[in-house]
Amino acid sequence: MTWTMTDDRDDAVQTTPAIMTLKALLPEGLKSLPQPLRRALERDDYSTALSLANKAYAEKGAQDKIAPLTYAILLVGRDLVDEAMGVLRRALTYHAQDVSLQLAQVEALMVDTNFEAAMALMEGLRSVSTAEPRHWSFLGDMYLDLGREEDAIDCYERAIEMGSRSVEVAFRLGHLLLDRDELSRAARHFEYAARLAPNNALVWETTADVLLQLGEIEQAIYAYTRVLKFDAHNARTWMYLGLAYQEAETLDKAMEAFERVVALEPENAFAWIQLGHMQMGLGYPEQALQSYRKAAALEPENIDALKGAVGAAFELGDMAEAEQLAHEAVRRKPDEAETHYSLGVVMLALRRPAEALLALTRAVEGDPHQAAFLASLALSELMLGESEPAHVHIHQAVALGVESNSLMAFTEELLKTGSYDQALSFLRDVNNDEPTWRVVVPMLAFLSLGLKRERALLAEQIADFITTLRAQPQVVPVMWDFEELDRLAMRLEAELRKIFVLMIGVVEGRKDLENFESKSNL
Repeated sequence: MTWTMTDDRDDAVQTTPAIMTLKALLPEGLKSLPQPLRRALERDDYSTALSLANKAYAEKGAQDKIAPLTYAILLVGRDLVDEAMGVLRRALTYHAQDVSLQLAQVEALMVDTNFEAAMALMEGLRSVSTAEPRHWSFLGDMYLDLGREEDAIDCYERAIEMGSRSVEVAFRLGHLLLDRDELSRAARHFEYAARLAPNNALVWETTADVLLQLGEIEQAIYAYTRVLKFDAHNARTWMYLGLAYQEAETLDKAMEAFERVVALEPENAFAWIQLGHMQMGLGYPEQALQSYRKAAALEPENIDALKGAVGAAFELGDMAEAEQLAHEAVRRKPDEAETHYSLGVVMLALRRPAEALLALTRAVEGDPHQAAFLASLALSELMLGESEPAHVHIHQAVALGVESNSLMAFTEELLKTGSYDQALSFLRDVNNDEPTWRVVVPMLAFLSLGLKRERALLAEQIADFITTLRAQPQVVPVMWDFEELDRLAMRLEAELRKIFVLMIGVVEGRKDLENFESKSNL
């Protein structure tokens, strides 16, 4: 059949899908085409390409594998479906099992909106054993066009299992699985796409994002680092790299990443807050306060910036600013429990327990399941002499897994008020397996017994301290403030005070355990 060009539509609109189909169905993609035809397609000269394909088909006939397939695909691109189906049927009389010819029929039927016939042919092709990876990929595309995502996923996975090295197929499959919240399966295919395209920043960034969601932090960090090799000024990538390092508790590298973000995007309040968090974690409260202030200036209603600033001012010992910022946070977010908690903590540090009690009661009312809220409320009650509710709340905090430094603060307060028996009872009753707490307990028991002037059990506490520390040497140094305990130890007998001060030196990492053992005999 000779076909004469009569359609004057824009050739470029038709060339791209035709090229995609030719790449998928020809055995060697566009390399299978004669050079003049390939060049015509590359310059979007569809009319010439179709004329050349018609000429090749006329010369080689239906018995050839390439010519009829190429001609039919280009006819479909002009919506000449009947002519294309005629070419394909004639070719199939010579190559009845040719999968590419049958898939070209599928595309023609879909262009003709004969979806039922197309679907029937597709279902039959799924059982063909001679299908190659490229065929499965094309079949997946057809199913995707029909909205049959489950079938598309199955076909794409079959293509990859059979050795497809198509970045597009792996990437598309990853996105389909990601849309279905199948993160683990999606990640494997994104990783495969990244291996196939080592210089494709988009593929690496998508892979990194999914790995970060999965909690596969080391792999995510590696992937984000690859992205930055191609685009060192990508603020988004630096941000997520920082978050990944933050998750990995590599605070110094996280800080460096967030510093890059704020340098690239100085108006990014979230990045300033994250930078402040890292600076706080690394012991730079002054820099952290500046970061939180910048975030608050950019977003005055951002409560995280205010809370961070409260913590930084508190750490710097600037209690006047800490109090002012805490009140400002409550004013801006009166319904948020965390703001009342921050204010309560500041009031506790200022030894204003009545005001602390009011703030912490509001915090607990807002969120009764926060262990830190309950522990601080218990401390304020204890300062006010309300022992019974204080013990109720501290044990509720213990049940919720409160951090052990809150338990030490509660014990300190008992000792300050001379409640030595209550302190010893509390130390016995608290069920907390945190290694640091287990090391500190015999220290606190030693101090309680010493203040109570009961020497009989002191040697036992020293032995427990040594045994526990030998079993868990990794807890040293303990980064707690032992200043209050040191002051309380001033009430001990001179011999006991020396031993207790040595205990503090050991847990802070300033003294070694062997030195302590040699000097702790009673």
